[in-house]
Amino acid sequence: MKHEWIRTHITAYPFDNPHVKRIINESIRELSSATKRNNLRVCDPFANASFTTKPKQGLHFYTNDLNPDMPTLFHMEANDFGEMCKETNMKFELLLWDPPYNLTQLKRQYEGIGKDLEQWQCRNPFGRAKDALADCIPLGGHVICFGFGSRGFGNIRGFKTLAIYNIEPTGTEYRYNIQIIVEKKTAMKLEDFKLEEE
Repeated sequence: MKHEWIRTHITAYPFDNPHVKRIINESIRELSSATKRNNLRVCDPFANASFTTKPKQGLHFYTNDLNPDMPTLFHMEANDFGEMCKETNMKFELLLWDPPYNLTQLKRQYEGIGKDLEQWQCRNPFGRAKDALADCIPLGGHVICFGFGSRGFGNIRGFKTLAIYNIEPTGTEYRYNIQIIVEKKTAMKLEDFKLEEE
């Protein structure tokens, strides 16, 4: 497993950072080569106004954001979006998972569009979305997870960690490091999953 420490200036829009772009592009190149697809399918459940909301040759984006003012295809709560994707049999070679990293960010997101944060969302805000979207990724597909921790989607959903990037923000000592986890789908159900050393 690859582990890399990167010190860089990063904003609330991590996909704009050149190091993050490199990480995403490495997965896109690997998946394009492995799948031989002309139009790689990319899902971004928390797209906001990221690069996934703009057309790009060779990529087909499925975008969602709770805020109805964002230029995304869907404006749904993340769990509802994930379950809709599963129920309609959508498939993605790449999932970009960049949710609010903590309850403070989640609360601000809801308050920013005049919604109330429900109590259940404070306990496990996106567990249903992870479960549903994991089933939309075929074997060999990738998930790139962003957050303050390194849990990712995990073995229980059929994923093996390929790389962990520790992003240390520059400019202030009062910002937390961001973890970026790159995972690959290796099993469709838990009993099919084999640890690398076995």
